[in-house]
Amino acid sequence: MSNDPVSPANPAAEHYTYRVRKTPAELTLIWRGGKGEDPDELAVDGSGRLLAFRETAAARKYCERAGLVLGHEDEAEDEAFLDLDPAAEWAARGGPVAEVLLLDAWNLFTDLAQTLPDGPRLPPRDPVQDSAYDKFFGLAALDPDGGDDAWNPRETESVREVLNAGLRLWETALADAVIL
Repeated sequence: MSNDPVSPANPAAEHYTYRVRKTPAELTLIWRGGKGEDPDELAVDGSGRLLAFRETAAARKYCERAGLVLGHEDEAEDEAFLDLDPAAEWAARGGPVAEVLLLDAWNLFTDLAQTLPDGPRLPPRDPVQDSAYDKFFGLAALDPDGGDDAWNPRETESVREVLNAGLRLWETALADAVIL
């Protein structure tokens, strides 16, 4: 396979820039939501390495040259942004964090694992993970007074395992990424 950048599997689908920070790097990825049962994916090069851009403008130019349809072409429109540092801190030590940030990190890592199937694996899905994931949407997963909508200790540990595995996958992906 070529090392030249290539578009994701479905160039006609809408793509989105997705800014991700994990100290010391802040990079922009290109994300495309899957249609139907197709998985969501991130842009990779011809060798399957993650494409990452130092600046969002460079990602936009890449999309234009590659013929990828951007879902938000107006640079003033908010792009997705995820700061992985608080998620990493919570996974390591606990403490206060916005549940939506943990959910966004989980989803990014799932998309990354689907995009890079040869990278470090996320823990296999099981009923404890499914229950923990579902509780994100009750908005009380981290609330000690959240009752049945709060994570129990097994669910909390399961989320930590997913996030820690995802952070290892992120680091591996960045070490091999094509950074433009």
